[in-house]
Amino acid sequence: MRTIKVDVTSCALCGYGGAYTEPQDFRRIGDVDLCHWCAAPGPVVAGAALECGSHLVTFTEASWSCSCGQTYARPFFLRSNVRAAVPCMVIATANNHVQS
Repeated sequence: MRTIKVDVTSCALCGYGGAYTEPQDFRRIGDVDLCHWCAAPGPVVAGAALECGSHLVTFTEASWSCSCGQTYARPFFLRSNVRAAVPCMVIATANNHVQS
């Protein structure tokens, strides 16, 4: 029997990752690995929109809301080092919403 070691990376914010992801899908910020959606730079441009499938997300400077009824709520459950590493939590959570 052989044993094969596979390094698996996953995003510290949204959990994206696994054995079939590519290293270029991630960016390391400090001691945190983020996928390219969560590592998207800010700042938010008020009035901007993000669309995917049936979701249309519109932004204000500090929040987002989606045509499906979801709105941005700060993810306080995250470790402080993850919150500190995410360049723009508003953009990252909006990206997570439309990707899932």
